[in-house]
Amino acid sequence: MAMKLAIDRQEMLDKILSGRGSIANDQPISEAYEYHNPNLEQHSYDPEKAKALLEKAGVAGLTVPLHVADTPFTGATNMAQLYAYQAVKAGITIEVKREPDDGYWSSIWGKRPMFATKWSGRVNEDVMLTTAYAREAIGGWNETSWDNAAFNSALVAARGEKDEARRKELYWECQRLISEDGGMVAPVWADFLDATTDKVAHGELGNDWELDGARASERWWFTA
Repeated sequence: MAMKLAIDRQEMLDKILSGRGSIANDQPISEAYEYHNPNLEQHSYDPEKAKALLEKAGVAGLTVPLHVADTPFTGATNMAQLYAYQAVKAGITIEVKREPDDGYWSSIWGKRPMFATKWSGRVNEDVMLTTAYAREAIGGWNETSWDNAAFNSALVAARGEKDEARRKELYWECQRLISEDGGMVAPVWADFLDATTDKVAHGELGNDWELDGARASERWWFTA
């Protein structure tokens, strides 16, 4: 939690994404999803509270290596350096370790205590939460090896819940648990930007990945 309170999200949004995105809250379900939880207490930049949490935990003056490359997303290295600068006020030293782009996913991602990553959208809440946060994904794409019993129970229940109101409650609880207990620091959600021209036609653009949901080559065509 101290690491989550030691990051200035608005500055990240303004300087790394040039404002093209929105403030996130250390959980992956954005407003693009049907069951986004809008009622979570927003984590905000509070270096004094972060420092107090570290002192209470007996780890004041914490030093954390952060392994990064621009492979996960453009600007990842700059983001890590800005994070290191912001965390100083909380008494946290973030040592930015610039790694080679080649082999990042196989040698760094999921294999270092802290590293840069990026996730794009998935078709629904269950796919996103199961892929990266469920117990069954540990050893695969659960990159933080997070294993929370209450989360796993709520996720399984939501997957089979027929009552929509109850299903929403369960997905909201999943988001709360990740935000409060998960090992991910997610300060921003980035917008997907597509440039268009009147020489190329297409239908409604997908918003879950770059280039029209990675399907531009299938469903865009030249008009001239």
